[in-house]
Amino acid sequence: MISFFFQLISSHHRYLSQIQYVCDVIERRGRVTDGGWDVCDDKGVKPHAPCIVYSFGVGDDFSFDDAMAREYGCHVYSFDPSMRMGSVQRGDKTYFYKQGLADSDRILPNGWVMARIESIRASLKHTKNAIHTVKLDIEEWEWEVLPDLLASDFLSSVTQLLVEFHQCDGCSKYDPDQEDKEPSRDRYIHMLELLNQLYHLKYRIFHHHHNRACNYVSKFTREETSACSEIGFLRVS
Repeated sequence: MISFFFQLISSHHRYLSQIQYVCDVIERRGRVTDGGWDVCDDKGVKPHAPCIVYSFGVGDDFSFDDAMAREYGCHVYSFDPSMRMGSVQRGDKTYFYKQGLADSDRILPNGWVMARIESIRASLKHTKNAIHTVKLDIEEWEWEVLPDLLASDFLSSVTQLLVEFHQCDGCSKYDPDQEDKEPSRDRYIHMLELLNQLYHLKYRIFHHHHNRACNYVSKFTREETSACSEIGFLRVS
């Protein structure tokens, strides 16, 4: 059992640490620290107007969103149910919605309004539009959201997918005192299955960054690693 667990851990971290597509130019859009994201800026895959960007998870930092509108002329739609501000058009090409992404349309007990990706596309009249870049920084909700995205045809129109993976329960809280950040066996299997599905949809990793704020020592491998990884995927032809 421990040997199998060790193989799961090694496979997961090894996969997220490899570059599968080499971008000649990678540009940081937004803040250099948290809030900014790296985008593949190569000809043929970089955003260009009229492009659409969905940014899920803002956390009071619109630097990525504003940079995508400013540098590429994209229309950027930002979503975050946790922020105090209401839905508003922030600029000529930037829009904010006090709404979160989930695998069903529902309202959480805390009042957050959540919606599926297809419901969001329909409300924005984007069902026939390609979405060039999607950013998911949604504090562990990615494990609920990604299966729904994969089950729809949504990802077939997305060129760049930027995701922060939180591999263990509670990792999104960045609690340095959390003693055990090791995910369960089932979560490792779930993570690898989703990564495999993304690969078969022709998504290749062009960038990875492991957030040191989430570092821990694995109780199985005894190696220091991160429980939070920012991964850039590019869909290849």
